[in-house]
Parts: sequence; structure tokens; C-alpha cells
Amino acid sequence: MARAAITWARWHRPDRPVVITTDADNARSVRLAEKLGFTLVDRRRLDGRREPELEFRLAAPHRG
Repeated sequence: MARAAITWARWHRPDRPVVITTDADNARSVRLAEKLGFTLVDRRRLDGRREPELEFRLAAPHRG
């Protein structure tokens, strides 16, 4: 399912990175993002939240 979503995003917006946000304590989502090749780019604490939110990005493919 995740790979299908990435393929869809790449087809419809090839110029944009694919972004995932998840809670830092959601270990399964963090592992999946890393397995799919995403890079952690931001860690921020939202108002009233104990755990920070993580932002991962999969860079747009280079067009040559």
C-alpha cells in the first residue's frame, strides 16, 4: 500500500518530494519510512503534545 501511494505521488507530482509525518513514538511508522528510503528532515513538538512529530522526505527523482 505504501509503495502504491509513493508511485501515485510520483506520477501526479514528480517535481515534489513525498512527505510523511508521524509521532516519534510510532516505531512501526518510523521503521517503514526508513525502509522505503525516506530521510528524517525535521523533529518538532506540537502544542500540548508529549512526543514530538517527525517529518520524513523522499526526494524528488532527478530528471536528466
